[in-house]
Amino acid sequence: REIVRDIKEKLAYVALDYEQE
Repeated sequence: REIVRDIKEKLAYVALDYEQE
């Protein structure tokens, strides 16, 4: 299980969602 990759994907998703505000 790639925990680090999962975290990076979540951070990237949050960042994109935040920029759309």
